[in-house]
Amino acid sequence: MPEVLLAMKINSVVLRDKEHKRYKDICDIVALCLFSELEINEIIDKSKKFISKNKLEKFKKIEFRHDIENCNNILGLETNTIKTVIDKIKEISI
Repeated sequence: MPEVLLAMKINSVVLRDKEHKRYKDICDIVALCLFSELEINEIIDKSKKFISKNKLEKFKKIEFRHDIENCNNILGLETNTIKTVIDKIKEISI
């Protein structure tokens, strides 16, 4: 289920201490949100029940600028598209 995978990636990205692992998680997050059969708002909304409030707060505090640039190179998507996905996740509340 894409919402479970999304929640797993959000939960894990805050624990990453190696930059290359974190930007791979961000690539997975963006790909799940953009290319699953669910609409982006629906997948994010459904994933909320699997994300702890503490981890979501930590996610919101992370500066993902370098990760977004790396994802741009890997996924071949516009930087703004990747940033929009991350910002949508940062907007959710539990």
